[in-house]
Amino acid sequence: MSAGGYIAMIQVTTFACGGIAIGTFLSHVIVDAPAAATFISNWAALTRKCGEEAPCPNFDASFVFPQSVAYPRDATFLGMVNPFVKKGIWQSRRIVFDASAIASLKAKTASSSVPYPTRVEVVSALLSKCIMAASKAKSEIQKSTLITHAVNLRQRARPQIPNYSMGNFVCLAAALVTAKETQLDNLVCHLRKAIGKIDIDLITAYKEMVDGLNIART
Repeated sequence: MSAGGYIAMIQVTTFACGGIAIGTFLSHVIVDAPAAATFISNWAALTRKCGEEAPCPNFDASFVFPQSVAYPRDATFLGMVNPFVKKGIWQSRRIVFDASAIASLKAKTASSSVPYPTRVEVVSALLSKCIMAASKAKSEIQKSTLITHAVNLRQRARPQIPNYSMGNFVCLAAALVTAKETQLDNLVCHLRKAIGKIDIDLITAYKEMVDGLNIART
């Protein structure tokens, strides 16, 4: 369960000036980022009564990806992430890349393998390169690195899964980078290949595997 045993909380703060702020806490137990963002946007649209389309949340995720107690818990998204989550005081930093910096990165990392890198690919590659450099400075050894990236399965499924479907439609793409492949264009290429493997064939194979596990249990 989440902090305090809650999976969803809403806090309303009022100010002396008459203004209010609404904060939300939505656990990954029930939603991922696209679902959470869509829920809040639809809630705001309904509150404004502006006539915007605001579909109700859909809780049919278990029909798309049936649950299976036989599926290894360590292989789930949360199972893979939890070992890296430590208790204690956390610090978060917001790193902002302006449009010109990203355009420059895209030009520098373009190659014959990936002639048109995306913004996500070039920024992820730069951050990965910095992390690898920091690791080398600390250990004095350039180690092979596993770069992971969360991929939204909604647009890759057939038929596509709407953003208002509650649940976790997330898969981790993983790219193993050796010590000799630290150039940005190489990192972008590895990321492109890893993310490209998360396709309809993989989603279908996963569903068939889970269905097989459920049948075996019965």
